[in-house]
Amino acid sequence: MGIFKADPTKKVVKNLFNTFEDVEGLKEVLCDILDLENSEIYEKLVKIIEWKDIVDYSVDLKYHEKSSELIELARKNLSSFRIRLPLTPLITIRDFVVVYSFIGFIYYINLDHKLNQEELDKTERGDMANKILLAPKDFDKIKDVPQATSDFLKKLGKVKWKDKKTKKTLR
Repeated sequence: MGIFKADPTKKVVKNLFNTFEDVEGLKEVLCDILDLENSEIYEKLVKIIEWKDIVDYSVDLKYHEKSSELIELARKNLSSFRIRLPLTPLITIRDFVVVYSFIGFIYYINLDHKLNQEELDKTERGDMANKILLAPKDFDKIKDVPQATSDFLKKLGKVKWKDKKTKKTLR
């Protein structure tokens, strides 16, 4: 368990829906989140603490730290500030790294064994993160994987909260 305690998901979902009930499609997304929390994969996912828990002892995690092109591009164009403070950017390199971790964790759960070097490399250098980050609605259907550009990431780094109400609710 971490130092910080989060509100129960049902409470957060109810608060989000009550605050943003006018947002089209929000109810469906929130229902999907609740369904996920009740799934077998979620139970396995929350037990993973860090990379060393899901990789074979022979895996060189230092080698794994050689990042994908997307992470390198994000490092060059997004903030690397680790703590979310009022004046820090909304989207940082941390958000990109989390996507890669999530992909690796899901891959581990689906394979049902600790990842070897080749499998770990697939999570880091495959195109799934590009698909999820650049085409979130159709990531599982697209054939031609979009590529991020410096301009795209610079614009992403300038994204701001819509208003104080949204910021207070979602931060």
